[in-house]
Amino acid sequence: MTRMPPTGLLETMRVVAGEGGVPRVPLLELHLARLADSARALGLPLPALLDLRARVAAAVAELRHDAVLRLAVNVHDGEPSIECAVRDLRAPDAMLRLLLVPSLAYAPSPTHKLLDRTHWDRLESRARAAGCDEPLLVRRDGTLGETSRGNLFLLCADRFVTPPDDGRILLGIARRVVLAGLRAHGANVVEDIVTIDDFVRATAVWSTNAAQGPRPVRVAADAPWTALPRAIWAAALAGGAAPDPA
Repeated sequence: MTRMPPTGLLETMRVVAGEGGVPRVPLLELHLARLADSARALGLPLPALLDLRARVAAAVAELRHDAVLRLAVNVHDGEPSIECAVRDLRAPDAMLRLLLVPSLAYAPSPTHKLLDRTHWDRLESRARAAGCDEPLLVRRDGTLGETSRGNLFLLCADRFVTPPDDGRILLGIARRVVLAGLRAHGANVVEDIVTIDDFVRATAVWSTNAAQGPRPVRVAADAPWTALPRAIWAAALAGGAAPDPA
């Protein structure tokens, strides 16, 4: 298949209504750093960071509630343009329903968040037709990748596991936050391959993204450590540290 050059980049980030209703984008700098890294790697022009920050600030200025901001950088004839769109923060379902999908189709630049999501849109349509929320990729070697909107975390006995940075997944902002938080709390956490057997036997499974943080796929009642990923995420949005696990 002929590989078409990317036409733009995308970042999706959480907006938090702070004290007095003043909106904040707590993880903005992490998103801008990833955007800049991808632009350099792909040879795409990027607007100045000051311009990006100003457009984000203008887009969220009137918000008085938590929301999600979509920041897109389109590239046309070698010139970048900025588009910002705000949507309401959707309340997550009790448990995220995932459809295991073979990752046989071509997926462009898996380590970068591209504006063109045609590949993922097709897989999401397939998941919804099966009564699920999102697809979870199963590779040819039997290992699991990511969902269409998040990175995978498992709690296996007393160890947290997430697929490694091996060039086959997008390194999500929420993944970075949760990994750092787990390590700061002294949790046993590794980046390692994850199999279907691991997925089935895990005490708890989450899919993390920068809009909603760790979204539960399956969590055993009263199991230790299961509250920690959400506590880490809440603390990151608040600008503080997560409490020690019970």
